[in-house]
Amino acid sequence: MIQKIQSFDTPAAIWLALGISLVAHAVALPFSENCDADALSRIYGGIYWLESPTLITEGIWAPFHKYFCALSIAIIPDQVWGPKILHAIMGVLLVIPVIKFSKSYVSIIPSILLGLAISLSPILFRNSFHALSGVPFAFFVAYAMYWVDHAVRDKENWKAALYAGLMMTIAAGFRYEGWLFMALLLIPFLVAWKPKALIIYSAAAGIFPLFWMIGNFVAHDDIFYFLEGSKFWNLTAEGANDWMAPGELTMRKLFFSYSTALILSPWLFLTSIVATLVAVLRKKVNRVFLAWLIIFPVMLVVFSVKATNGTLFTQHRFTQLLILAFIPWLVVTMQTIDRKWFQITFLVNIGLAFWLSFQWGNYEIENVFSGELKQGLYNARDWSS
Repeated sequence: MIQKIQSFDTPAAIWLALGISLVAHAVALPFSENCDADALSRIYGGIYWLESPTLITEGIWAPFHKYFCALSIAIIPDQVWGPKILHAIMGVLLVIPVIKFSKSYVSIIPSILLGLAISLSPILFRNSFHALSGVPFAFFVAYAMYWVDHAVRDKENWKAALYAGLMMTIAAGFRYEGWLFMALLLIPFLVAWKPKALIIYSAAAGIFPLFWMIGNFVAHDDIFYFLEGSKFWNLTAEGANDWMAPGELTMRKLFFSYSTALILSPWLFLTSIVATLVAVLRKKVNRVFLAWLIIFPVMLVVFSVKATNGTLFTQHRFTQLLILAFIPWLVVTMQTIDRKWFQITFLVNIGLAFWLSFQWGNYEIENVFSGELKQGLYNARDWSS
């Protein structure tokens, strides 16, 4: 069976992974519920937009997810099943760009495992049944990564750069974290020094941000009105910094590091960090791919700073982008560790990640620490997802 799968070409591998992910989502779908307050508000936003369709040119929140929810209800006219099914489909389709990206560096089986590990990871799998922007956003980000990778490695790269920019500008219309990720994707272009591709990517990726800033300037005389609005929502309306529980500041600093480790499972997270750093020190990673490795730590620092000052809520669903940024680290790990041994342990880890995601609340592993660090880690584990 394994030998047969190893002989698959990329399309066959994608179909296999799609089938597995589809079955998993289909089995879970009847038992899922839209229990997130933000998800419910997004559904009603889509319903209201369908009653009076208009081009949204300004506002606090990026508009593409409202369009997406409206589209889901237009296709399947049910306010529960429509959004749930379409978001679940995006969760299934996420395996495609992940496998395409990883297949350029590792063989078929590791690519399939990585695609499934992302699509079926506890947070992405769970949120694919909610009407939240994170999963469709992740799909377009992953495709942008795939096309950027092609643009920096291929000679005839302008089409790949264009596709990457278009995927990224769509992602930017779903979530503002996409604006930061959009800028960080410039690093591979700069390191590989592809000026033509860089210009094409930047022009395409900047379509929505430019449109949104102009719209907010016309309506509010402030091109960054949406940033000030979201900051006001977090700090004033929600009172993110009004009262700080013991250990909460420590929790905020550690949250996204801890969250990434919990979602990937500590074993895979730590193994990948060690294996990748060893590969870099031994100069087994070329400088272009090194640019991909820079993105995750930069994102992690930015997320941690924003969590500390209260402008980014400590919710596990925001870790989804960090999981995508960590894919290059997983790729290097697959290249570094003995293949047969790692394929087996990686497969076991996928199962453990599911099981352990339901177990962290039962085991107070923070007890090995003390003081504020213990309380901060406890809060980080126990925080609302």
